[in-house]
Amino acid sequence: MFSIVLTIVLGGLLSVTSVGLKPLQDKQVELDTKKKILGAVMDISQIVDPNELLTLYEKRVKSIVVDINGDIIEKDAKGNEMIAEKVNIQKNYRFAKEDRQYPVFMFWQMVVGKLNLSSSRCLVMDYGIGSPVSWP
Repeated sequence: MFSIVLTIVLGGLLSVTSVGLKPLQDKQVELDTKKKILGAVMDISQIVDPNELLTLYEKRVKSIVVDINGDIIEKDAKGNEMIAEKVNIQKNYRFAKEDRQYPVFMFWQMVVGKLNLSSSRCLVMDYGIGSPVSWP
């Protein structure tokens, strides 16, 4: 009898705690996702403050969701706004290619340019990687 009461009381406490902590868990998942996206394109090891990380993300990253043809998907089947950070890549790969949603993250960074005077092209350097770009 004691074990049944104890199980019910502890189960209830665990359930209440889980529901109460859900908003904090969601915020941590959002922070972790944005940290991983920023970490893929720049060194964020010096950033300790979560608010600084979120501010940098909002300033430097733009995200969209596209379909297989590259058309932007603004709303899901239920009419909710599509958020690229919340697209589940693993779940999407179970669907046919035509039904998949592809998150796209665009990173805005100052680009350092250098004009090559021997031709009509500009060499754009970003993180030491150069690529020729047409120069008008």
